[in-house]
Amino acid sequence: MGDLVFDWYWVLIPIALLPVAALSGWRACSQRDIARQTIAPEYIKGLNYLLDQQTDKAVEIFIKFFQVDMTTLETHVLLGNLFRRKGELEKAIRIHGNLIQREYLNDTAKSEALFELGQDYLHAGLLSNAEDIFKRLIKTATPDALSRGYKSLITIYEVEKSWHQAIECAQRLQKLGIDCSRYIVHYYCELAEKELTDSDDYDNAQRYLAKAKALKNLSVRVLIVQGDLALARLDQDKALEYYSRAFSDCPSYADILLPKLKQCFVPYDPAKYASYIKNLNIKDMTVLYIVNYIQALFDANRIDEAEEFLFYLIETKRAPLRVLKIFIEEKLKGTDLFEDKIVRRIIDEINTSLSSDYFYICSNCGFKAHQLYWQCPSCHTWDSINSIDLVNISHPPD
Repeated sequence: MGDLVFDWYWVLIPIALLPVAALSGWRACSQRDIARQTIAPEYIKGLNYLLDQQTDKAVEIFIKFFQVDMTTLETHVLLGNLFRRKGELEKAIRIHGNLIQREYLNDTAKSEALFELGQDYLHAGLLSNAEDIFKRLIKTATPDALSRGYKSLITIYEVEKSWHQAIECAQRLQKLGIDCSRYIVHYYCELAEKELTDSDDYDNAQRYLAKAKALKNLSVRVLIVQGDLALARLDQDKALEYYSRAFSDCPSYADILLPKLKQCFVPYDPAKYASYIKNLNIKDMTVLYIVNYIQALFDANRIDEAEEFLFYLIETKRAPLRVLKIFIEEKLKGTDLFEDKIVRRIIDEINTSLSSDYFYICSNCGFKAHQLYWQCPSCHTWDSINSIDLVNISHPPD
């Protein structure tokens, strides 16, 4: 399959370059011989190099012999893009870099060439070079250039975790009529979390959260970070309030919210914790919620309630394997069977199976993950990671 894809690119490139050949042939003819136009020999040579996959020589030919003007710009851009998609980034950079040196190109054409060159550097991981190019793109001041330039800079600043710069660019886009408030909320949350983890500067963290809330695009993440701040200040009641609201709004975040909720019960009382999470006002349960609830019941020695819930799950055909594992271990704990070789092998196999489970999936690109990400590691979309382990049970049985 890979070889077929490779061959198709080199079939497409000569087709894309046909306008260049025609133009070059036209220029090679005198006004009197227009009817007898021929394809320029340099094009034939470059085409042969491409077909022989001698792309370095082909690039040299096309850059040296084919004049770049408004009629051939699109072809040169396409050629560079094809090299970039093939991973031949040096060639893409050479072609697009050659374009931006043409002083006679108008602002629109120059903007297109700058954008593509910035993309080349971005794909090559040369973030500093890409940043410089996108800043040049913005200076061309065409509406499309401003939008694409700021969006591209945001991509760089997100990778570098330069949240202040990302906020500045997003605010510029806001002024252009592009709503970026959802992203700015995340940037402020990132800054608040950094203050909590790196410097214990609670006042500064609070200021960032206040700016996030002022955008009136309240994300569940703001509630979670507010809970983290309250917990850091040893205000367990306030933290519990924030975490509970977040859980009610988004139960699919169980794997990050339940451990935080547990920290609010100091000293830890499994009975209170089990009762509390049972009575949370949630729309749907996740497997991790059920596991935490049943484990808390066992820790509180409320075995009858745990078994009643298990039977309910079995009868409704919703008993997750993780829950069955808890019952096997709890029932066999302290008995000779718990150390039986076959039983231990079964439990090990269950653990192996569970370790490969995915709990989250990106609604944008399909990326699967074992943990929650606010931004998809694959497509870099915010708020696109959703739980795939929701169980259609609104409440444990009384």
